[in-house]
Amino acid sequence: MEWPRSGRRDGYRTREPPQQFVPGSTGTPVEAPAMTALKTGDAERFLKSPEGRERAILFYGPDPGGVTDRAAMLVKKLVGDDPMAVIRVDADELSGDPGRIADEAYGGSLFAGRRVVRVRAVGGRNVAPALEPILERPPEDTWVVVEAGDLRKTAPLRKLFEGARTGVAIACYADTEATIGRMIDEEMKTLGVAIEPDARAAVIDLLGTDRGSTRSEISKLALFALDTKTLTRADVTALVGDAAAIAADDIAEAVATGDVAGVDRSARRLLADGTGAQTIGLAVERHFLMLHRLAATAEKSSIAEVLNAYRPPLFPQRRAALERQLRLWPRIELDQALIDIARMIHGSRLLPAVATGTILQMLAQIARRVARRTKPTASR
Repeated sequence: MEWPRSGRRDGYRTREPPQQFVPGSTGTPVEAPAMTALKTGDAERFLKSPEGRERAILFYGPDPGGVTDRAAMLVKKLVGDDPMAVIRVDADELSGDPGRIADEAYGGSLFAGRRVVRVRAVGGRNVAPALEPILERPPEDTWVVVEAGDLRKTAPLRKLFEGARTGVAIACYADTEATIGRMIDEEMKTLGVAIEPDARAAVIDLLGTDRGSTRSEISKLALFALDTKTLTRADVTALVGDAAAIAADDIAEAVATGDVAGVDRSARRLLADGTGAQTIGLAVERHFLMLHRLAATAEKSSIAEVLNAYRPPLFPQRRAALERQLRLWPRIELDQALIDIARMIHGSRLLPAVATGTILQMLAQIARRVARRTKPTASR
Protein backbone atom coordinates (compact mmCIF):
# COMPACT_ATOMS: atom_id res chain seq x y z
CA MET A 1 0.00 0.00 0.00
CA GLU A 2 1.47 3.34 -1.05
CA TRP A 3 0.82 6.50 0.92
CA PRO A 4 1.26 9.82 -0.99
CA ARG A 5 4.80 11.15 -0.81
CA SER A 6 5.44 14.14 1.40
CA GLY A 7 7.55 15.97 -1.17
CA ARG A 8 10.71 16.32 0.95
CA ARG A 9 13.68 17.93 -0.81
CA ASP A 10 16.32 15.90 0.99
CA GLY A 11 15.54 12.81 -1.06
CA TYR A 12 14.34 10.84 1.97
CA ARG A 13 10.99 9.41 0.91
CA THR A 14 8.23 9.33 3.51
CA ARG A 15 4.59 8.39 3.23
CA GLU A 16 1.71 10.34 4.70
CA PRO A 17 -0.91 8.36 6.62
CA PRO A 18 -4.60 9.11 6.27
CA GLN A 19 -5.94 11.65 8.75
CA GLN A 20 -7.72 10.36 11.82
CA PHE A 21 -10.95 11.86 13.04
CA VAL A 22 -12.80 11.79 16.32
CA PRO A 23 -15.98 9.72 15.94
CA GLY A 24 -18.98 12.00 15.74
CA SER A 25 -16.85 15.09 15.12
CA THR A 26 -17.08 17.51 12.21
CA GLY A 27 -13.88 16.20 10.65
CA THR A 28 -11.27 18.22 12.50
CA PRO A 29 -8.07 16.22 13.04
CA VAL A 30 -7.33 15.29 16.62
CA GLU A 31 -4.77 17.53 18.32
CA ALA A 32 -3.06 15.82 21.21
CA PRO A 33 -1.54 17.67 24.14
CA ALA A 34 2.11 18.59 23.87
CA MET A 35 4.59 15.99 25.14
CA THR A 36 8.26 16.33 25.98
CA ALA A 37 10.87 14.21 27.73
CA LEU A 38 9.49 12.46 30.80
CA LYS A 39 11.27 12.63 34.12
CA THR A 40 12.10 9.39 35.94
CA GLY A 41 9.00 9.30 38.11
CA ASP A 42 6.66 10.23 35.26
CA ALA A 43 8.35 7.68 33.00
CA GLU A 44 7.78 4.86 35.50
CA ARG A 45 4.11 5.82 35.82
CA PHE A 46 3.76 5.96 32.04
CA LEU A 47 5.27 2.49 31.63
CA LYS A 48 2.76 1.07 34.11
CA SER A 49 -0.19 2.62 32.29
CA PRO A 50 0.63 3.57 28.66
CA GLU A 51 -2.98 3.98 27.61
CA GLY A 52 -2.88 7.62 26.50
CA ARG A 53 -2.96 9.14 23.05
CA GLU A 54 0.77 8.67 22.47
CA ARG A 55 1.60 6.07 19.85
CA ALA A 56 5.36 6.68 19.47
CA ILE A 57 7.79 6.15 22.35
CA LEU A 58 11.54 6.73 22.25
CA PHE A 59 13.90 5.08 24.74
CA TYR A 60 17.48 6.37 24.75
CA GLY A 61 20.42 6.93 27.08
CA PRO A 62 23.79 5.64 28.29
CA ASP A 63 22.33 2.43 29.75
CA PRO A 64 21.66 0.08 26.80
CA GLY A 65 20.33 -2.60 29.11
CA GLY A 66 17.87 -0.09 30.53
CA VAL A 67 16.74 0.91 27.03
CA THR A 68 16.07 -2.70 26.02
CA ASP A 69 14.49 -3.63 29.35
CA ARG A 70 12.05 -0.70 29.42
CA ALA A 71 11.14 -1.18 25.77
CA ALA A 72 10.42 -4.85 26.43
CA MET A 73 8.30 -3.95 29.48
CA LEU A 74 6.24 -1.53 27.42
CA VAL A 75 5.75 -4.00 24.58
CA LYS A 76 4.57 -6.66 27.02
CA LYS A 77 2.22 -4.19 28.65
CA LEU A 78 0.69 -3.31 25.28
CA VAL A 79 0.42 -6.68 23.53
CA GLY A 80 1.36 -9.30 26.12
CA ASP A 81 3.54 -12.20 25.01
CA ASP A 82 2.06 -12.49 21.51
CA PRO A 83 5.03 -12.63 19.06
CA MET A 84 2.67 -12.16 16.09
CA ALA A 85 1.76 -8.70 17.40
CA VAL A 86 5.34 -7.38 17.26
CA ILE A 87 7.09 -6.26 14.07
CA ARG A 88 10.82 -5.61 14.36
CA VAL A 89 12.56 -3.07 12.15
CA ASP A 90 16.29 -2.30 12.18
CA ALA A 91 17.57 1.12 11.15
CA ASP A 92 19.76 -0.41 8.45
CA GLU A 93 16.68 -1.83 6.73
CA LEU A 94 15.36 1.68 6.12
CA SER A 95 18.11 2.53 3.61
CA GLY A 96 16.35 0.35 1.03
CA ASP A 97 12.81 1.10 2.17
CA PRO A 98 12.51 4.32 4.22
CA GLY A 99 8.72 4.01 4.30
CA ARG A 100 8.81 0.62 6.03
CA ILE A 101 7.82 1.96 9.47
CA ALA A 102 4.85 3.87 8.06
CA ASP A 103 3.73 0.83 6.04
CA GLU A 104 3.77 -1.37 9.13
CA ALA A 105 2.10 1.21 11.35
CA TYR A 106 -0.77 2.11 9.02
CA GLY A 107 -1.12 -1.06 6.98
CA GLY A 108 -3.28 -2.87 9.52
CA SER A 109 -2.92 -6.40 10.79
CA LEU A 110 -4.12 -9.70 9.42
CA PHE A 111 -5.56 -10.31 12.86
CA ALA A 112 -7.66 -8.04 15.04
CA GLY A 113 -6.04 -6.34 18.00
CA ARG A 114 -3.08 -4.19 18.88
CA ARG A 115 0.35 -4.27 17.28
CA VAL A 116 3.78 -2.85 18.10
CA VAL A 117 6.44 -1.82 15.62
CA ARG A 118 9.72 -2.11 17.51
CA VAL A 119 12.46 -0.05 15.87
CA ARG A 120 16.13 -0.51 16.73
CA ALA A 121 17.84 2.81 15.96
CA VAL A 122 21.30 2.19 17.45
CA GLY A 123 24.09 3.47 15.19
CA GLY A 124 24.75 6.46 13.01
CA ARG A 125 21.72 6.29 10.70
CA ASN A 126 19.19 9.10 11.13
CA VAL A 127 15.74 7.50 11.31
CA ALA A 128 13.92 10.68 12.32
CA PRO A 129 12.46 11.33 8.82
CA ALA A 130 10.94 7.84 8.73
CA LEU A 131 9.20 8.51 12.06
CA GLU A 132 7.83 11.98 11.28
CA PRO A 133 4.55 10.64 9.78
CA ILE A 134 3.90 8.57 12.93
CA LEU A 135 4.21 11.62 15.15
CA GLU A 136 2.18 13.85 12.81
CA ARG A 137 -0.70 11.39 12.50
CA PRO A 138 -0.63 8.65 15.15
CA PRO A 139 -1.98 5.24 14.08
CA GLU A 140 -5.04 3.91 15.85
CA ASP A 141 -4.11 0.48 17.23
CA THR A 142 -0.35 0.37 16.57
CA TRP A 143 2.45 1.66 18.78
CA VAL A 144 5.94 2.45 17.50
CA VAL A 145 8.63 1.76 20.13
CA VAL A 146 12.07 3.10 19.25
CA GLU A 147 15.30 1.98 20.98
CA ALA A 148 18.28 4.31 20.54
CA GLY A 149 21.68 4.93 22.09
CA ASP A 150 22.92 7.88 24.14
CA LEU A 151 21.53 10.86 22.19
CA ARG A 152 22.65 14.46 22.60
CA LYS A 153 20.05 17.18 23.01
CA THR A 154 20.71 18.24 19.43
CA ALA A 155 20.25 14.75 17.96
CA PRO A 156 17.48 14.84 15.29
CA LEU A 157 15.65 11.83 16.75
CA ARG A 158 15.57 13.22 20.27
CA LYS A 159 14.54 16.69 19.08
CA LEU A 160 11.76 15.14 17.00
CA PHE A 161 10.22 13.26 19.92
CA GLU A 162 10.69 15.95 22.56
CA GLY A 163 9.07 18.54 20.30
CA ALA A 164 6.16 16.41 19.16
CA ARG A 165 2.63 16.47 20.53
CA THR A 166 2.11 12.74 20.23
CA GLY A 167 5.48 11.33 21.25
CA VAL A 168 7.18 10.35 24.49
CA ALA A 169 10.95 10.45 25.04
CA ILE A 170 12.30 8.48 28.00
CA ALA A 171 15.95 8.71 29.04
CA CYS A 172 17.50 5.56 30.52
CA TYR A 173 20.33 6.05 33.01
CA ALA A 174 22.10 3.65 35.36
CA ASP A 175 19.88 2.52 38.22
CA THR A 176 20.14 4.03 41.69
CA GLU A 177 19.78 2.16 44.96
CA ALA A 178 16.14 3.24 45.07
CA THR A 179 15.27 1.89 41.61
CA ILE A 180 17.14 -1.37 42.21
CA GLY A 181 15.32 -1.72 45.52
CA ARG A 182 11.96 -1.28 43.78
CA MET A 183 12.90 -3.91 41.20
CA ILE A 184 13.85 -6.35 43.97
CA ASP A 185 10.63 -5.72 45.90
CA GLU A 186 8.43 -6.07 42.82
CA GLU A 187 10.07 -9.31 41.68
CA MET A 188 9.96 -10.88 45.14
CA LYS A 189 6.33 -9.85 45.63
CA THR A 190 5.37 -11.29 42.25
CA LEU A 191 6.82 -14.70 43.16
CA GLY A 192 5.79 -14.61 46.82
CA VAL A 193 9.36 -14.61 48.16
CA ALA A 194 10.56 -12.71 51.24
CA ILE A 195 14.08 -11.24 51.29
CA GLU A 196 16.12 -10.65 54.43
CA PRO A 197 17.29 -7.03 54.93
CA ASP A 198 21.00 -7.85 54.74
CA ALA A 199 20.42 -9.91 51.58
CA ARG A 200 18.54 -7.00 50.00
CA ALA A 201 21.38 -4.63 50.89
CA ALA A 202 23.93 -7.02 49.37
CA VAL A 203 21.99 -7.24 46.10
CA ILE A 204 21.74 -3.45 45.89
CA ASP A 205 25.47 -3.06 46.50
CA LEU A 206 26.35 -5.57 43.79
CA LEU A 207 23.99 -4.65 40.98
CA GLY A 208 23.13 -1.57 38.98
CA THR A 209 25.59 -1.04 36.11
CA ASP A 210 23.19 -2.44 33.53
CA ARG A 211 19.44 -2.82 34.00
CA GLY A 212 19.20 -5.85 31.77
CA SER A 213 21.72 -7.83 33.82
CA THR A 214 20.27 -6.42 37.06
CA ARG A 215 16.77 -7.71 36.29
CA SER A 216 18.21 -11.06 35.19
CA GLU A 217 20.13 -11.47 38.46
CA ILE A 218 17.12 -10.48 40.57
CA SER A 219 14.89 -12.98 38.74
CA LYS A 220 17.50 -15.70 39.24
CA LEU A 221 17.64 -15.00 42.97
CA ALA A 222 13.85 -14.97 43.33
CA LEU A 223 13.45 -18.26 41.45
CA PHE A 224 16.15 -19.86 43.59
CA ALA A 225 14.21 -19.02 46.76
CA LEU A 226 10.85 -20.33 45.54
CA ASP A 227 11.11 -23.47 47.67
CA THR A 228 12.21 -21.82 50.90
CA LYS A 229 10.17 -18.63 50.26
CA THR A 230 12.99 -16.59 51.84
CA LEU A 231 16.16 -15.22 50.22
CA THR A 232 19.16 -14.94 52.55
CA ARG A 233 22.53 -13.21 52.28
CA ALA A 234 24.15 -16.64 51.97
CA ASP A 235 21.97 -17.29 48.91
CA VAL A 236 23.09 -14.01 47.37
CA THR A 237 26.75 -14.77 48.07
CA ALA A 238 26.42 -18.19 46.46
CA LEU A 239 24.46 -17.11 43.37
CA VAL A 240 25.44 -13.62 42.28
CA GLY A 241 28.27 -13.59 39.74
CA ASP A 242 30.38 -11.17 41.79
CA ALA A 243 30.07 -13.16 45.01
CA ALA A 244 33.75 -12.59 45.80
CA ALA A 245 33.01 -8.88 46.12
CA ILE A 246 30.51 -9.58 48.90
CA ALA A 247 33.03 -11.65 50.85
CA ALA A 248 35.74 -9.02 50.31
CA ASP A 249 33.36 -6.38 51.64
CA ASP A 250 32.70 -8.63 54.62
CA ILE A 251 36.43 -8.67 55.42
CA ALA A 252 36.69 -4.89 55.12
CA GLU A 253 33.69 -4.44 57.41
CA ALA A 254 35.14 -6.92 59.90
CA VAL A 255 38.51 -5.14 59.97
CA ALA A 256 36.87 -1.73 60.40
CA THR A 257 34.68 -2.90 63.28
CA GLY A 258 37.33 -4.92 65.12
CA ASP A 259 35.75 -8.30 64.39
CA VAL A 260 38.92 -10.44 64.42
CA ALA A 261 36.99 -13.71 64.12
CA GLY A 262 35.04 -12.28 61.18
CA VAL A 263 38.27 -11.37 59.39
CA ASP A 264 39.56 -14.92 59.74
CA ARG A 265 36.24 -16.50 58.73
CA SER A 266 35.74 -14.34 55.61
CA ALA A 267 39.38 -14.70 54.57
CA ARG A 268 39.25 -18.48 54.76
CA ARG A 269 36.12 -18.52 52.62
CA LEU A 270 37.67 -16.27 49.98
CA LEU A 271 40.97 -18.12 49.87
CA ALA A 272 39.14 -21.44 49.56
CA ASP A 273 37.26 -20.04 46.55
CA GLY A 274 40.54 -19.10 44.87
CA THR A 275 40.63 -15.36 45.60
CA GLY A 276 44.19 -14.05 45.94
CA ALA A 277 45.42 -12.47 49.15
CA GLN A 278 46.39 -9.27 47.31
CA THR A 279 42.80 -8.93 46.07
CA ILE A 280 41.66 -9.10 49.69
CA GLY A 281 44.22 -6.46 50.71
CA LEU A 282 43.16 -4.10 47.93
CA ALA A 283 39.47 -4.46 48.88
CA VAL A 284 40.30 -3.44 52.46
CA GLU A 285 42.43 -0.54 51.22
CA ARG A 286 39.53 0.78 49.08
CA HIS A 287 37.21 0.60 52.07
CA PHE A 288 39.58 2.49 54.35
CA LEU A 289 40.21 5.12 51.68
CA MET A 290 36.45 5.71 51.56
CA LEU A 291 36.31 5.98 55.34
CA HIS A 292 39.22 8.43 55.29
CA ARG A 293 37.49 10.61 52.70
CA LEU A 294 34.24 10.63 54.68
CA ALA A 295 36.06 11.33 57.96
CA ALA A 296 37.93 14.27 56.43
CA THR A 297 34.66 15.77 55.19
CA ALA A 298 32.96 15.16 58.53
CA GLU A 299 35.57 17.33 60.28
CA LYS A 300 34.03 20.35 58.54
CA SER A 301 30.42 19.39 59.31
CA SER A 302 29.24 16.18 60.98
CA ILE A 303 29.03 12.47 60.28
CA ALA A 304 25.26 12.69 59.85
CA GLU A 305 25.54 15.51 57.30
CA VAL A 306 28.23 13.67 55.36
CA LEU A 307 26.15 10.50 55.14
CA ASN A 308 23.04 12.48 54.21
CA ALA A 309 24.93 13.97 51.27
CA TYR A 310 26.35 10.61 50.09
CA ARG A 311 25.45 9.73 46.50
CA PRO A 312 23.85 7.49 45.56
CA PRO A 313 21.79 7.63 48.78
CA LEU A 314 22.73 4.97 51.32
CA PHE A 315 20.47 2.07 52.19
CA PRO A 316 19.58 2.42 55.93
CA GLN A 317 21.55 -0.66 56.98
CA ARG A 318 24.60 0.47 55.00
CA ARG A 319 24.35 3.96 56.47
CA ALA A 320 24.22 2.61 60.02
CA ALA A 321 27.31 0.46 59.40
CA LEU A 322 29.31 3.40 58.00
CA GLU A 323 28.23 5.69 60.81
CA ARG A 324 29.44 3.17 63.37
CA GLN A 325 32.79 2.74 61.63
CA LEU A 326 33.35 6.50 61.35
CA ARG A 327 32.78 6.84 65.10
CA LEU A 328 35.26 4.03 65.74
CA TRP A 329 37.95 5.56 63.49
CA PRO A 330 39.25 9.10 64.16
CA ARG A 331 41.01 10.53 61.13
CA ILE A 332 44.46 10.22 62.72
CA GLU A 333 43.87 6.50 63.26
CA LEU A 334 42.75 6.12 59.62
CA ASP A 335 45.98 7.83 58.51
CA GLN A 336 48.03 5.20 60.31
CA ALA A 337 45.85 2.33 59.12
CA LEU A 338 46.26 3.37 55.48
CA ILE A 339 50.05 3.54 55.93
CA ASP A 340 50.03 0.04 57.42
CA ILE A 341 47.80 -1.32 54.64
CA ALA A 342 49.99 0.23 51.92
CA ARG A 343 53.12 -1.34 53.49
CA MET A 344 51.30 -4.65 53.75
CA ILE A 345 50.36 -4.68 50.05
CA HIS A 346 53.84 -3.55 49.00
CA GLY A 347 55.48 -6.27 51.10
CA SER A 348 53.21 -8.94 49.66
CA ARG A 349 54.25 -7.97 46.17
CA LEU A 350 57.94 -8.14 47.03
CA LEU A 351 57.53 -11.59 48.60
CA PRO A 352 54.56 -13.24 46.87
CA ALA A 353 55.40 -16.63 48.41
CA VAL A 354 54.37 -15.33 51.83
CA ALA A 355 51.75 -12.81 50.64
CA THR A 356 48.81 -14.62 52.22
CA GLY A 357 50.37 -14.74 55.67
CA THR A 358 51.61 -11.12 55.44
CA ILE A 359 48.21 -9.69 54.50
CA LEU A 360 46.09 -11.74 56.87
CA GLN A 361 48.42 -11.00 59.79
CA MET A 362 48.27 -7.25 59.18
CA LEU A 363 44.46 -7.26 58.79
CA ALA A 364 44.10 -9.13 62.05
CA GLN A 365 46.41 -6.60 63.78
CA ILE A 366 44.32 -3.66 62.52
CA ALA A 367 41.12 -5.36 63.67
CA ARG A 368 42.61 -6.00 67.14
CA ARG A 369 43.56 -2.32 67.34
CA VAL A 370 39.90 -1.39 66.99
CA ALA A 371 38.79 -4.14 69.35
CA ARG A 372 41.10 -2.81 72.08
CA ARG A 373 39.65 0.68 71.71
CA THR A 374 36.08 -0.58 71.98
CA LYS A 375 36.71 -3.06 74.83
CA PRO A 376 34.91 -1.94 78.00
CA THR A 377 37.22 -0.77 80.78
CA ALA A 378 37.24 -3.16 83.73
CA SER A 379 35.76 -1.71 86.89
CA ARG A 380 38.13 -1.23 89.81
